[in-house]
Amino acid sequence: MLLIFTVLLAFLNALAFAADQSPDVAFSLTQEYRPDTEWRTCRSAGNVRTNCGFCYLRGSFLGWNCACDTFCHNTMNECYYITESNPGGYEKISCVRDQAITV
Repeated sequence: MLLIFTVLLAFLNALAFAADQSPDVAFSLTQEYRPDTEWRTCRSAGNVRTNCGFCYLRGSFLGWNCACDTFCHNTMNECYYITESNPGGYEKISCVRDQAITV
């Protein structure tokens, strides 16, 4: 019974930690666990070259990723990426949304 309680407590703690990651916490984890350091052009940032980052959707942490346009362009996400011009920090990327065509 104690083992089940301990596992449940650890799970709830991890869930709360992941759900409430501030940009500073997410950035430090991104730097530690990013899969590569390749710079990629991100049209959502005006073709700024970015590396791995992290995104939120209306305050909920979505996780880490390295494909800026996939997770940012035409989404409601709030994204932060490591940029080539500032590799020791992170910058908020203004996600570009295409204009909707009204008929």
